[in-house]
Amino acid sequence: MSEQANYRINISLHVLILFTFLTVLFFTYISKLEQESISDALNSAINDQIGGVLSKMNESLISKYIDWDIVDQLAKNLKEEAKGESEEVKSNHHRLLIIGISIITGLAVVFSSLYVYYYMKGTKIDIKKILIENAIVFSCVGVIEFLFFTKIASKYVPVTPDMLSDTILERVKYRLLAYLSDKN
Repeated sequence: MSEQANYRINISLHVLILFTFLTVLFFTYISKLEQESISDALNSAINDQIGGVLSKMNESLISKYIDWDIVDQLAKNLKEEAKGESEEVKSNHHRLLIIGISIITGLAVVFSSLYVYYYMKGTKIDIKKILIENAIVFSCVGVIEFLFFTKIASKYVPVTPDMLSDTILERVKYRLLAYLSDKN
């Protein structure tokens, strides 16, 4: 019984530490890397592609149908409206944080309950050994996960720039053509 009790407590502590580490790593570091990666991909696609498309368009066609003062004002308004995170995004991030904290709390309750249960039954629990094993394992796991996320996962591009560019250009072309056909 003592071996099973130690095993169960060890596993519950292991899961608690792993989930806590991943949650903290995600909210403090990985989410920021993902945001930068997406922002870089979007900026690259917009800066590299849209200017090229507009420069290839017939200058007389553009000046005849497009009021650049209005476009400039719309761009300024859009930039101002897009500053910071939207309330919807903030709410979602807060909800995810609450879910993470709730799961950590639940895992801590499971670990504590198992420890108290076996302690009250008089089962010999080698908590020192369990803590040392987990400290060693998670020192190694922490370094490996950090290296994985910073050296591999953060450099993975889920949306290729050409796909992003094609999507943006198709939408611009569609909107521009719709706008020009409405003017005729």
